Amino acid sequence: MKSKALTIGLASVFSLSIFTNGGQASAQSMDEQLTENHTVNWEEIWSNVGDYSEEVEFGNVSPHEGGIELLSMGSLATGSTAVSLSGSTVKSTGKSKGRILTTVTSATTSLRDIAKGYTSQGGKRMAVGTFTANSTTTLGNSKGKSPFTGVTVHTATDNGKLYSSQTGNTKSY
Repeated sequence: MKSKALTIGLASVFSLSIFTNGGQASAQSMDEQLTENHTVNWEEIWSNVGDYSEEVEFGNVSPHEGGIELLSMGSLATGSTAVSLSGSTVKSTGKSKGRILTTVTSATTSLRDIAKGYTSQGGKRMAVGTFTANSTTTLGNSKGKSPFTGVTVHTATDNGKLYSSQTGNTKSY
């Protein structure tokens, strides 16, 4: 009797997991893993900082199971970088926002005091679906008009494909 109850219990749990995950668990795990494993070459990113705008749309929507395209807009995510001053602290905020439910996004921001050459790097932050990944980092501001540049590396992963883009913003404080 115990083995029959255990078999029914395990079958129920297995069925429930298939039903609640809808077959998306393995694909989403793969996308999350691709996003998490993406490494940033900061030397290359900083060498091209003049090419970045403050906002970007990036990534191509790919057809999903059954060939149904979930979005006709064409981009998986949007990204932005903003540099701001609060008291004596300069902050870079990088944001990556998904545009469809199946995308995994990440944002990793970095901030440089151009005059002193100091650089601070924020951690990689991830989000799923239409949520926003926010990465921040700060540097102290010496009282003088020093330019600060924030750069963010954005990724969007969907259906096993990872797309990457960058944004940048410079302000003097």
